[in-house]
Amino acid sequence: MKKFNKYIVPSMLASVLLLNSCNSALDLKPQNSLPEESVVNEKYARQLINGVYEQMQVVGYYGKDFQVVSEVIGDNVKITSANSNRYLNEFRFLWNPTLSSQGATWTAIYKTIYAANVVINELPDTEETTPYKGEAYFLRALAHLDGARIFARPYTNVNANPTGANTGIPVVQETVKDPANFKPTRNTLAETYEAIISDLKKAQELAPDMENGSTEVYRGSKDAATALLSRVYLYMGKYDECITESNKIIAKYPLWTAANIATAYSGNNTSEEIFSLKFKSTENRGADNFGQMYNRPGVGYGDIRPTDAFLALLSENDTRNTFIESRDGAYFLTKFAGNTVEGGNGLVDIKILRIAEVYLNRAEAYSELTSPNIASSLSDVNELRTNRGLSSLLTISLAALKEEIKLQRKLEFIGEGFRGTDIFRKNDTRTIVDEDALSSSPIAPDNFRVAFSIPVAETDANPNIVQNTGY
Repeated sequence: MKKFNKYIVPSMLASVLLLNSCNSALDLKPQNSLPEESVVNEKYARQLINGVYEQMQVVGYYGKDFQVVSEVIGDNVKITSANSNRYLNEFRFLWNPTLSSQGATWTAIYKTIYAANVVINELPDTEETTPYKGEAYFLRALAHLDGARIFARPYTNVNANPTGANTGIPVVQETVKDPANFKPTRNTLAETYEAIISDLKKAQELAPDMENGSTEVYRGSKDAATALLSRVYLYMGKYDECITESNKIIAKYPLWTAANIATAYSGNNTSEEIFSLKFKSTENRGADNFGQMYNRPGVGYGDIRPTDAFLALLSENDTRNTFIESRDGAYFLTKFAGNTVEGGNGLVDIKILRIAEVYLNRAEAYSELTSPNIASSLSDVNELRTNRGLSSLLTISLAALKEEIKLQRKLEFIGEGFRGTDIFRKNDTRTIVDEDALSSSPIAPDNFRVAFSIPVAETDANPNIVQNTGY
């Protein structure tokens, strides 16, 4: 498999793994920077895996940019003229290879992969290191998938061509000993997804078990690998496999109820969470906290607001209305207002895998089978509906069921970075019509901008990296 080049390989292993950090979300004890031979051993296994999580927390990745950009390319939210000059080109689909958010995200994803590779490839295989290696396989798979979601087309997109050259991203499965002379090419999209699946199956074998509602939700577990496989198979259109993986865990995690959803997203290790990234009070970035992009002015920036079309979809009885705040004629999303334990406006745990997604993954998969299972699909949809204050749907046509699944994904995951992928993997068109939104043209599923451009710093450093078509 391909490796990655000098632009994304850090010069010092110790600095990559952040062993001198004292603010770890996983209670990493402060350590001085040490040479590679001193830290890549069983004694430092926990610190090494903690370093992988820390790489994911940076602003360019789950700290803000990846989550925000993945959302503003959808149609659930808008940026108006009342903005702080952030993510404007991304919202309008006017990005180019020099945009800083793309470069920061590319770098953060591959630093995460590099740190995971150290755990997988360099640590000795012992009983003590086995669960950490399982976590690393999960995190490497997640990072590759996130990279593919931004820098490649969705697998089922009309122009995806999964087996075509340079349709995926570089797949990195080895540590690089001579980065200055390493210049890889891109894998195909099919190879990228095959590598992700392989890693997740290894994680299912090696990663730790977890109990629902425990702090183990902050570590990559067997269940987390299974939930992510459910997503991967859905994205690939492998519906039988999606159902199989979903069945393994769906009964283990209770959905949030209509009675507790108001505080669920700002809570800690709640019933729905399968994998979350922990942000502690010591990691409070103030105005740079992820949720501050959504919090209303006076609290945050209020740059990213629900569209009129999204608001029109929320019925009066839907308890997800609790995430919408009206103020001075404008509407804001309060889902990421702040963590109830850690405090800090916009400081929240990023809930990367929730059981609500698994329900909707399975519902969609049932509806897309060669012989659709409408009853089972509708049962999953109704399970979510009734826990969101809505009544069950008694009968429904297949076409209406598929639209209902799209609707519930829109309502459930606003702000969580799914909508852009959902639009283009279903070959729909992204359109924003709000009069107060920044002007943006409709983006059809065959538009070249469905895939972000590879950052210019990467293509300059490595002439073997082929830029996405159209840039």
